[in-house]
Amino acid sequence: MNPSPSNIIEVSIIILNYNQSKLTLDCVESILRVEKELNYELIVVDNGSKKNELEVLEQSPYRKHYTFVASQKNGGFGYGNNLGAHHAKGNYLAFINNDTCFEKPCFSFLKNFMSNHPDVGVCTPQQWAPNHTSRPSFDHHHGLRQFFFGNSFLENIFGKPKRSATFDGHIEVDFVQGCFMFFRKTVFEEVGGFDPNLFLYYEEMDICTRLQNKGHKAVYHPGSDFYHIHEASTSVSIKTTGAKKAQILYSYLYVLRKNHSITKFSIIKAALFFSYCLKSLFRSKARIVFKALLKYKPAAAGMLYEK
Repeated sequence: MNPSPSNIIEVSIIILNYNQSKLTLDCVESILRVEKELNYELIVVDNGSKKNELEVLEQSPYRKHYTFVASQKNGGFGYGNNLGAHHAKGNYLAFINNDTCFEKPCFSFLKNFMSNHPDVGVCTPQQWAPNHTSRPSFDHHHGLRQFFFGNSFLENIFGKPKRSATFDGHIEVDFVQGCFMFFRKTVFEEVGGFDPNLFLYYEEMDICTRLQNKGHKAVYHPGSDFYHIHEASTSVSIKTTGAKKAQILYSYLYVLRKNHSITKFSIIKAALFFSYCLKSLFRSKARIVFKALLKYKPAAAGMLYEK
C-alpha cells in the first residue's frame, strides 16, 4: 500500500494467482516500482494453488505490500476476483492478470480520467506485447454479425472502431479486454460484480453488457499503457487447442443465452453445432469441442477440463 496522511485508499488493485506465484510477484514488483503518488492497495487472491505456490506468496519480501487472500478452491476468474473485491477498500477497482507488468504510472492516470468522467463505468489502457507491438485492448460484441462476418465487417461496414487503429484520445467501446479492467466501485457493485458461473473467458463481455444496460460506458484510453505476456496465466491443462476452444465456446454460449435474445442464441448454437459436427469427422480436436457442445447446459459455464 502506498501510504497517505489521510489513509483514504483511492484504488484497489486485485491480482488473481493460480500456480503462478513468480509471475504474480513480478507484477507486484512492477507496480510498486512505478506507482509513487497514488494511494492504493494491492490485493493478491490465490485461487486454490498448490501448497508450495502459496508458500512463495506468503513468504515473499513483498508480502508487507499486499493483502493476501487464499481461496480453498479454484473457482475461476469471476469467483476469485469477486473474492478480492470483497476485501477492497478503494473507490476504484483494478482487476489485472498476473502476467501483466508496468513501466510507467497507469492506475493513477485512469483514476484521474474516471474522476472527470462520471458516465464511465469501466475503462482500460493500451495493451502491449513484451516485444512492444500493440495488442487490441477492446472488442466488439460477439453477436450474429460478428459471428458470421467477423470484426472487419463490423469495422468497415458499421463503423465500429478498428481494434488495430491508433487513437488520439479515449473512445467508447463494446467491451474492454479482461486482462485489465478498471471499474468505478459503485458501478461494479451495482451490476453485481463478475458472474461466478463463468469459470473462464467472456467475463468482460458479460459484465460490460450489464453495466451498459444500466447506462454506464465502457471506454478504451490510449493515454496510458501496460505490457501483457498473454495467456501465461492460463492453466496449462486447457492450453491444447481443442480443450481451450471448447471452454471458450461453452462460456460464449452461456453469455449469449444470459444477455441476448433466444433467437440469436439459438441461431449461433445451431451453427456451431453443425460446424463442429462436420469437423469432428476429420479432426480429433474438433471432437472435443463437439462433445462439449452436446453436453452444454445453460445454467452455468464451469470449467470443462479441470476441477
